[in-house]
Amino acid sequence: IADSIFMATNGAGSTIRFVFDKTSEGVVFEEQFMTNPPRRFEKVQLVKSSSRVFTGVYVNKSTGARLKVKSKGAELLAKKGIIRIPLIPFGENQFYATKNDALFIFQRDSTEQVKSIKVNASDFRNFVFEKVK
Repeated sequence: IADSIFMATNGAGSTIRFVFDKTSEGVVFEEQFMTNPPRRFEKVQLVKSSSRVFTGVYVNKSTGARLKVKSKGAELLAKKGIIRIPLIPFGENQFYATKNDALFIFQRDSTEQVKSIKVNASDFRNFVFEKVK
């Protein structure tokens, strides 16, 4: 709807709005779905040591679907079977998968340990994978 503002409507008529900004630090985008408060994401640079906290195997309890998250240097990669999904950091615990147009939000417990991933994409919302110990 403008140079840096995009809107999409899903089959149910719900609207998602994206606003992209270029700052001196890089790209920032804000996502708003329906009447939920907007969420702001900033692209950040991961360091090798911080990317390891996200690695592991994650399972969705309802479907049994499994995701394996690996780090390669400072990069993070989610794998679903033979599908490889590069994850671009947009905050301390948020990542964007450009090829899948999906947000991966890592959730932590009270001790700051990563416990799960919530995945939002164009055709589903709040799909949760619990970390397997």
